Amino acid sequence: MACDPSIIRDRFGRQARAFARSPHQRDPERLRGLLEFLDARPGARILDIACGPGIVTAALARGGFVAVGIDLTEAMVRESEAQAGSHYLVADAAMLPFLDGAFEHVVCRNSFHHFVDAPGVARQIAGVLRPGWTVLVEDMRAPDDPSKREYHETVERLRDPAHVRTLTRTELCSILGGAGLVIDRERAVDNVLDFEEWAARAFPPEEDKERARAMLEACLDEDRIGHEVWREGGRLKFRRRSMMIRALRPRTGS
Repeated sequence: MACDPSIIRDRFGRQARAFARSPHQRDPERLRGLLEFLDARPGARILDIACGPGIVTAALARGGFVAVGIDLTEAMVRESEAQAGSHYLVADAAMLPFLDGAFEHVVCRNSFHHFVDAPGVARQIAGVLRPGWTVLVEDMRAPDDPSKREYHETVERLRDPAHVRTLTRTELCSILGGAGLVIDRERAVDNVLDFEEWAARAFPPEEDKERARAMLEACLDEDRIGHEVWREGGRLKFRRRSMMIRALRPRTGS
């Protein structure tokens, strides 16, 4: 499913402030896990693609890296500029404004499901990576079961019209491989989300929000979506399956 980039800019322009303050996005354990999985040496140049309000970029800078963040949305970049120690610019992940091999590492957290041309973005990533170095992609993982995947995607689009398509593990690995990257390591990641917080930072129409809630509530007794849904203290929560994949740009001739 395609999504007009203007829709992405509009939606994330509205979401910038809430996204920057989201406890889920700012979770220090989640950030620490990403940096540990990247396993990079301080001082390396790292590009954070679709950086949003600069949460990951700033964490990289605090870790001693030379961090650059890019985002399609001006409002997100304005939020990013409040973060110290990093550099940010408005740019399209499908047309990265950097020279070949400009970065030792690239990071992209929770954004591939928003890319209209995910294979094109992967090729751009491969281009700006220095040969022999790595990209880390973290994103939610689509269920392999077709009916559960369709259900999952309906809920995601009700919550956020900027959602394009969640990838399965096989699809993401294939996209990275098609860009000439070699999978180096993988890790399954589970994120517990509170429905109200998750929905509120996307500002869906109330009718769509309630439809998404009803669809998740229908999963309390039967798994229709591919992940666990439950109530805790009167609040609706769910465990979203995600994945971290690190891939290498091979050295010339290897």
